[in-house]
Amino acid sequence: MIKAKSNTIAMEVISKLVLKFLKDKKFEGFYISCIPDDRFGRSHLDRIVNNISREKKLPIYRFQKIKETKKQHLLYFGERRLNVENCFKAEFSPEKILLIDDVITSGATLRSAYKELTRSGSKIVYSLTFAVSPVFWENYKNSVHK
Repeated sequence: MIKAKSNTIAMEVISKLVLKFLKDKKFEGFYISCIPDDRFGRSHLDRIVNNISREKKLPIYRFQKIKETKKQHLLYFGERRLNVENCFKAEFSPEKILLIDDVITSGATLRSAYKELTRSGSKIVYSLTFAVSPVFWENYKNSVHK
């Protein structure tokens, strides 16, 4: 969606939209984080996370991507979970985290990050994405309303 780190206009627009959405929401005791792109914890979403952190006064927590993975958008749904399984490493993660990602397509990346964050100490992990694929949304609606 916004993988181009140089697209500063898109990053600023999305930051403003997210901050507007979060305006009246309280995140006392939370840290903010995003899905890392590399072993240093860097992400194409860093600018957005930094803006939210500054405005909402949330400290930033970084964890690592420790395993090279194939591009998720090139894989079938069944392959996505295996692709990102155990690809993250977190140490002493905070109790409460607001986890940012750009798109949720199958849920595999968020699921893998959640698993690692809770393994390393997090008790509450809220996720916020900017877009949801129609396939994921239909699967979600069908699973909730059964």
